[in-house]
Amino acid sequence: MHLTKANRAHPYSSFCFLSKKREQLYCCFKFSLQGTAEVRHAIVLAPICTFLSLYICATPAFAEVKASLSADVLHDSNIFRVSDQLSQAEGIKRDDTLMTIQGEANASVNAGQTAIALDARIGHAWYVTNDKLKNFNYDADLAITKTNESFLTYDLHARAEQRLTPFEDLGIPVRNLQRVQHFFGRTTLAITPEFRAVVFPEYLRSTNANAAFRGNDFRQYGAGLGVGYFSPLGNSISFSIARSYTKGLHDRLVSEGGVTINAPIDFRDTSYDVRIEYSPSVLTKIDAVLSYVDRNNKSVGGRNYSGPAGSVSVTYHPHDRLQAVATVGRRLDSQSYIYVETIRNDYASLGATLALSENMRLGANADYYHRKFTGSPLVPGNPTSLRDSTYRFSAFLEQRLFDRLRLKVTGQHERRHADDPLFSYTSTSIQLSAVVAFGAMDR
Repeated sequence: MHLTKANRAHPYSSFCFLSKKREQLYCCFKFSLQGTAEVRHAIVLAPICTFLSLYICATPAFAEVKASLSADVLHDSNIFRVSDQLSQAEGIKRDDTLMTIQGEANASVNAGQTAIALDARIGHAWYVTNDKLKNFNYDADLAITKTNESFLTYDLHARAEQRLTPFEDLGIPVRNLQRVQHFFGRTTLAITPEFRAVVFPEYLRSTNANAAFRGNDFRQYGAGLGVGYFSPLGNSISFSIARSYTKGLHDRLVSEGGVTINAPIDFRDTSYDVRIEYSPSVLTKIDAVLSYVDRNNKSVGGRNYSGPAGSVSVTYHPHDRLQAVATVGRRLDSQSYIYVETIRNDYASLGATLALSENMRLGANADYYHRKFTGSPLVPGNPTSLRDSTYRFSAFLEQRLFDRLRLKVTGQHERRHADDPLFSYTSTSIQLSAVVAFGAMDR
């Protein structure tokens, strides 16, 4: 194999090679990058992208790299999401200003029927009043997909994240950094051109930096197996049975009747799922997961659950300037990766984005959550509400000042009503963001 002359013209640069074995010429990658800085990125990424293309298949491919750098200032009237009663009793100053700097990169490679995408973000946050909350955070998602036209298809994701645990999950003003690794996806194998066997693998591991929460470190693993119908139009329906196991990584000491006992996390979920992807028209798309879940909770003090779960989401895109999304669902919450007991969370959301002009966007979103859960051993002796409802409303206005500079202002109001007033709160925040984009441009 030897390199041929590369096309150096702007705004595109092509990288070609000649395979002696197959005696064919392939133009593997064309980078939609502009300017000398972007060309340097292309030179660095070319060998990596070429290797990925050869590993997947020797077919024409397209690669794109984008990046951004942003700075945010947010003022929140209740940063810890605590009630007036708790704030006064503990002397907690609730309002604070948060400053964040973060960088984001997005790289994608499309080689025939296979696509690889990497989305990564790193950031650092500073708090004006509560300096102890400053933290380094990141998240990354690697996705590998292969289309339904193949005998074997897959849509696989590997994610890694570090974040400050949201205080609406904690309920107490304590700093905790969580690290989460998550692998999940879907693989299909053709039985006939339109009927396929489906497999849904999943692995999740969560750890907490704060010693008070390490008893809630856990790993979860499992898989689903079933069969589905996948039409050439992109619609699909599948039926599957899944089993997952959740195990604690450490002892978890809790107080039970004045006696300290070990109550490690240990439960098993069996779910019967129907997954639907359906587009009745070019304007509308429906995604649904309808499940019946049976949880066998072996944790000390844990409770079993048998009942419906899942979600239905409808996306409506009547024209290029407007998109609306509505979602309703029920899940057994381990979403915060702190509460890992049987918490039933019923939720609904409605959001819309409107392009007022080529350079200006307006968006709004409304969310509702109703949770029902048992006492949690987050901190021994810490009381926990058994039911709560949360209402959240937000809106943003984004203006593109130049091709690569955007300004965005976001406002949010949140209210939680709990059966124990100690856990009810209200919060209002406003955020100003500036984003500088590099590489290929989104329009």
